[in-house]
Amino acid sequence: MKLTEANFQMVVKIGGLILAMSAVANLYLLLRYREVYRDASRAELAVLQQGAALSFQIQTLEAIVREFTIRAPTDPGIASIFKHYQTTNTVKAATTETKP
Repeated sequence: MKLTEANFQMVVKIGGLILAMSAVANLYLLLRYREVYRDASRAELAVLQQGAALSFQIQTLEAIVREFTIRAPTDPGIASIFKHYQTTNTVKAATTETKP
């Protein structure tokens, strides 16, 4: 194909149109990526905050259980709580194992 003035003008028009469409598509993809990244960042932050709260609760519960186990041999009330909990879990485990 010979490059004539008409062909050159057509390439300039089509090239400009393709360039404009490419710029719009890139802008759309950039904004879409930013939106997805922003949502992912928010979700990650929420998960981290919930994990920190759960970690604090777990540490608190572990401290309470440690304190109970230290006092259980000398305090009959705490010992009875542990015995009740152990028998309850034993009954639950036995009924769960027998079910098909």
